[in-house]
Amino acid sequence: MTKNDAPEMIDVGVENIDRTGFFCFMSKKKSEGYQRKLAWLKDRFAEGMRIKMLALPERGFIEYIPGEHAWRAVHADGYLLVHCLWVVGKSRGKGLATALHSTVTEFSERGAIPIALEAHLAGCTLTANEEIHTLQIVREALSNVLNHAHARQAEVRVICTSDGSVSATVTDDGIGVRQAAGAHHYGLTIMEERAKHMGGRLSIENLPALGTRVTLHFMPSSRRDGSIPIHPVQLT
Repeated sequence: MTKNDAPEMIDVGVENIDRTGFFCFMSKKKSEGYQRKLAWLKDRFAEGMRIKMLALPERGFIEYIPGEHAWRAVHADGYLLVHCLWVVGKSRGKGLATALHSTVTEFSERGAIPIALEAHLAGCTLTANEEIHTLQIVREALSNVLNHAHARQAEVRVICTSDGSVSATVTDDGIGVRQAAGAHHYGLTIMEERAKHMGGRLSIENLPALGTRVTLHFMPSSRRDGSIPIHPVQLT
């Protein structure tokens, strides 16, 4: 995927929501309903709510908030609650690949190291839950690369394998997981918990020369018999 293939992703916050708007009542910005929702959203940002929105002409967004501030009837302290996830039209089916591209760009710029991305997901249909968990595992692994591995480069590879399962790897050339494990052990535990809730497995290995490879492997629920419940996963 090239940079030109990825739609622009906007982080909406109190500082720019007047300019970017939001999807409810988008065509009626002068209406009372829009103005009341706008004021309400500005209060929610102070509680940790986040909105990520595809720039027009693409159409899609996600809203999420710490569970202790959720306005749904849930008990979710210590969790993130996805309040709304909406993608329509030609933007459908681009969610994870686009988010991976944005994530790799973000972490590469933040850490001033090259991070390569290979994403081939044709043939694998993921639920929104599976896309979010996969993305967050990749983000946590990249965070460890930047904060603990002392790496000079990294690679993210997310593919649909021949049997329809998903393999996601984050590889770096840093100091290895054992030397850095103390500082980020809890993050590794959260990644393992995310993998478990998708019915998958997470492996972390030191490479023969230098570096670490984090691998997530799971079979999408669309390829398995029956249905599995969606569980929340506690976050740091």
